[in-house]
Amino acid sequence: MPFGTIEHVRVCGISCAIPDNRVPTLQHTDRFAAEDLQRLADETGVVSTSRVLKEQLASDLCYEAAEALLKKLGWERESVGALVYVSTSFDYTEPATSGVIQHRLGLSVDCIAEDIRLGCSAFVYGLATAGSLMQTGEIKRALVLCGENVSKTTDPDSSADLLYGDAGTATALEWDECCPHPIRYLLRTDGDKFKNIYARSGGARHPDGEDRYTVTSGVDVFAFSIREVPKTILEFMEHYGIQGNDVDLYAFYQANEKVIGRIIKWCRLPAEKVPMSLTRFGNTGAASVPVAIAIHLEDKQRDSEMHILGSGFGVGLSWGVVDMYLPREAPVDMLFTRNYYDDDNDRTVAVP
Repeated sequence: MPFGTIEHVRVCGISCAIPDNRVPTLQHTDRFAAEDLQRLADETGVVSTSRVLKEQLASDLCYEAAEALLKKLGWERESVGALVYVSTSFDYTEPATSGVIQHRLGLSVDCIAEDIRLGCSAFVYGLATAGSLMQTGEIKRALVLCGENVSKTTDPDSSADLLYGDAGTATALEWDECCPHPIRYLLRTDGDKFKNIYARSGGARHPDGEDRYTVTSGVDVFAFSIREVPKTILEFMEHYGIQGNDVDLYAFYQANEKVIGRIIKWCRLPAEKVPMSLTRFGNTGAASVPVAIAIHLEDKQRDSEMHILGSGFGVGLSWGVVDMYLPREAPVDMLFTRNYYDDDNDRTVAVP
């Protein structure tokens, strides 16, 4: 069965790093007609995106988010036993990007560092993987990093380029024998439809092809998103006996306003509990779910813990649902950064 339960692990905080480079959708008149840009903004809800600067990568954003969260929590670096980096944006062909971030954060060599190559479903799979690593109780603390720099890999001549933003996130998990709520999840994959979101060239099978940009079968992906995702969310809620009013916040992959609107409708969810981060930051891929949580909760005082249900869906095709509780005292922050890693000199460059 694709259902899973993670006991004795709690979410301690979420941090999101956004590139300090906001670009309004209507600003792209050098490539597209003004009326087409306005139509795109109206149809998708994306009025601006935040894009990495020339030297920045998704790993830089995840590093900044993790660094800020570790300091906020006061965690000693050697106490972190696992770091899971979930993304489709990697620094190198080899080695794993997770190990580079582990080094930059000053974590112990006893810390497991693992890359997972997933995009839209990253947060759900990341929590499930890190939480599963912690089930024996030997790993007491873990970081789940989800980030993308899609603006570097999308065809600049395609209107799809205007929809994607970049972001990096860090979610902290801690073993707690007395944790009252498990993390529960449902994961699915349909590899039969892998060409629905597909970058043919650049890998080992077609290393020298020119079609290196991701191509999306819009009709098929839209149909999948409004058919399978609501059905899976309802199946998850029924399986675990979750009523709509039991959930304080629904955080979904930020595909576009139409898709999220259909999910709200078919699952009969209260729209005020479903945040939209895409209007401000665009579709941030792997980072979408935690960014949606952060944009709703940042700087807000919480009187009690929050029950959050999240869902990520897309490239793979891969999708899933997770529900978790965020303690009242858990920090949820958002920061903006221009910093990047100079790997030749092994240092983080702070850009004012």
